[in-house]
Amino acid sequence: MILDNVEDHSIFDEYWPVAQHGAILITTRRPGLATQPVENGLEIPTFGVQEGAYFLGQLLVERNATEAEHEASLQ
Repeated sequence: MILDNVEDHSIFDEYWPVAQHGAILITTRRPGLATQPVENGLEIPTFGVQEGAYFLGQLLVERNATEAEHEASLQ
């Protein structure tokens, strides 16, 4: 399950699964919000400029991007 751009924990009351298996991905800009309903998790820090450019560059390479797209990812 993916809960994208969560702004308020009330969404968990409505959509949190009752099963004891599976995985949930929560994205939010509020650091403490995603840890409220879980026992453990993995926080992925925000990309810096260089890391973000590298990540985008790798995505573009995988899909055979144009040279202009590749250059734009480095800016």
